[in-house]
Amino acid sequence: MPPAQREAFLKANSRPDAVPDPGRWSHIWNWFIELSEGRGDGFSGPAPITHEAVLAWRANTGARPRPIEIRLVFATDAAWRAEWHRLQKLKTPKG
Repeated sequence: MPPAQREAFLKANSRPDAVPDPGRWSHIWNWFIELSEGRGDGFSGPAPITHEAVLAWRANTGARPRPIEIRLVFATDAAWRAEWHRLQKLKTPKG
């Protein structure tokens, strides 16, 4: 993802106080961003990252994440989608 696009993605889809410095786990965040580029739309918002998407990403990039790293990507995705839904509820007028 080009730097400007990545910055726009992060700005639009995360709260600065909710994303800690990933430190030694920064590759997990980077993998999540890469996999999010291919994300489709589901019935009620962004579709989850799938195992099939991870397999294709691995084949295309040569990355060899450990099982715990894949679980962390999926956990990051679940948290991101939950936050996306929360923000959508705040944007929707009540009434």
